[in-house]
Parts: sequence; C-alpha cells; structure tokens
Amino acid sequence: MFTPISLNPWVDIMTDDPSDPFYIPEFCRRKHVPKSEEQMLMSYHKRQVLAAEAETGADVPAKAKRKAAPKAAAKANGEVKAAKGAKPAKAAPAKGKAAKPAAKKAKKAPRSVDPNKIDQYGFRKGTLKSRAAVMYAAKKGATLAEVKAALDSTQFNLLTQLEEQGYTVERKQEDGDGSRKVTRYKLSAKK
Repeated sequence: MFTPISLNPWVDIMTDDPSDPFYIPEFCRRKHVPKSEEQMLMSYHKRQVLAAEAETGADVPAKAKRKAAPKAAAKANGEVKAAKGAKPAKAAPAKGKAAKPAAKKAKKAPRSVDPNKIDQYGFRKGTLKSRAAVMYAAKKGATLAEVKAALDSTQFNLLTQLEEQGYTVERKQEDGDGSRKVTRYKLSAKK
C-alpha cells in the first residue's frame, strides 16, 4: 500500500534551492504549532462566558451568556459603553464664557452660465447629452440603437430627465431587425 509522505502535495516539491521556481523562503512558510485539545474546543467567546459565569456564580441560560459576557467584561474593566446610536455628550462651556450661537453658512450664489454655451434643453452644447437630445428631437426622432451607434451611449436617462422637466416624449413602436419591435423616441417642446 502506498503511503504519502505528507498530506500536502506542495511540501513534497518544496526545495531549499532559491533558483527553483517552487522555492518558498523560510519566513513565508507556515509554521504548524499544535494546539492542545482543550484550546481547540474552547473559542475565545466560550472562555469569556465561562469567566463571566465564574464571576457571578449563577447558572445563566446560553443566550443570556452570549450577551452578558462582553458586557460583564466591560463593566469589570470600568468601561462605559454608550447606547447604540447615541451621540457622545458635549462638554459644558467653560465658566465665564457664554455659549456662542452657531454661525450660519452663507448660501452659494447660483452659478452663472453663459447662455450662448447652453442649448434649448439646458445642456452644454457639444456634450453627449446635448447631442443625444438633438437626435431625439429630430423630425422623425431616434431609436436607442441609432443613438448608441452615433454616440456610444443611449442616454436613456436624458429622456426621463427631460420628461420630468415638462418636455413630451412620444414613443412609437416600429418593426426592427427581424421579429423584434423597436421603440422610436421623439422629443418635443414643453407642454
């Protein structure tokens, strides 16, 4: 019967020759440190529960043990934990100084945009959105495929954005390539 030298096949091909492609330096190799059976069976959490149980001396149900152990450890260390979602308390102002009211932020002035650089839909001239809007507003409109072919982007979000602003978007079903129907979108002036 064949008995492998090791359970890990990589151990068999590892060498101590640095020129070997499978060479792994000593500091990168995993060191196997056997644990005692007791250490393997007890996790950190279980040890905390047992420690809390030993402190209180009471027999507590398992669910309560899991929740109580970290709290008991925090209390023993003198730590005070704030409630979940609670904000830390602010320090009281020093004696003799009055609390200053919070300064209000100044409102930003609206950006001034040159009207010569804006198209009729409110987009900057020459941008993808502007060119797509022109295609959708053409006399016969445009399909998503036509806009995608011309601009490498369908800009479908532009149609929904302009609809929300009050423009009308007419949708017409047409026969496309083969048996699929294609929707032609026509953008027209505000209602």
